[in-house]
Amino acid sequence: MIRRPPRSTHCISSAASDVYKRQVMSNITIKSWWFNSSNLSPHRDAWNGLSLEYEPTWPVHLILSPEVLEKYNNMFRFLLPFRRIQILLHRDWVVHLRQMKSVQRGVYIRKLMNLRREVAFFVDNVMSYFQVDVLEAQWSKLELLITRSQDFEEVRKFHDEYLNNISSQCLVSMSKLVKALEEIIQVCMKMSYFLDRIENSEDYTSDMDKEYRTIKAQFENQSGLIFKMMSNVKKNQNSPFLSQLLLRLDYNEYYSRLAAGLDKSQVSLSGFGHKFSIQ
Repeated sequence: MIRRPPRSTHCISSAASDVYKRQVMSNITIKSWWFNSSNLSPHRDAWNGLSLEYEPTWPVHLILSPEVLEKYNNMFRFLLPFRRIQILLHRDWVVHLRQMKSVQRGVYIRKLMNLRREVAFFVDNVMSYFQVDVLEAQWSKLELLITRSQDFEEVRKFHDEYLNNISSQCLVSMSKLVKALEEIIQVCMKMSYFLDRIENSEDYTSDMDKEYRTIKAQFENQSGLIFKMMSNVKKNQNSPFLSQLLLRLDYNEYYSRLAAGLDKSQVSLSGFGHKFSIQ
């Protein structure tokens, strides 16, 4: 009786690769997932502590290990506030557009909406960079590589490279720049809350105008700082993926003028001038 030789590791790897492609590339089914917030204090924003929990099945769990899922969660927690404030800014435009037609409120509402437009321009371009230039572009490359591969270990390698690429290009490996981006989100949220209060207020008081000027100054300082930090990363680390974002933001050299007017001590406190590394 002639026995068949045992299946080679390549055959097993190929079979696992086929299963992975069917589950992930064709029709991935998440049977058990939920959002969890680590911010339980009523004085903190619970949105900032959200995470996504997912239990992958065989053989996906060999690729989406707990360490890998935590990296995805870090990315999720970083990007969600951008998407949230983007939605709020678009909602504010719809709500306050009607008030601009009022003679009594139209003057100061137009001033506030001009600031909203500046903030939305910055957020929309940053979010477009993350979503289109990084995530969708890298996913398309990964999808093509996985489709052509018949080896599970090769697929795992492709996925690891994909995760490293999106982490570096979304800047999550640069802690000081991430902190600066998180701070500008807080300024944007402050402006959105301010617009909500204006909507329910009959008069535009001097205190409101002072708060508006404070928010405007904070946004201009922080956005100029971020632009300068990103420019420094692009220059010192040879990061061509930032070129498109910087070009979109600075098409009329507005952010170059903002960055040029920053105080040097302010820049150094936020980490500008240090050598950022892309892992």
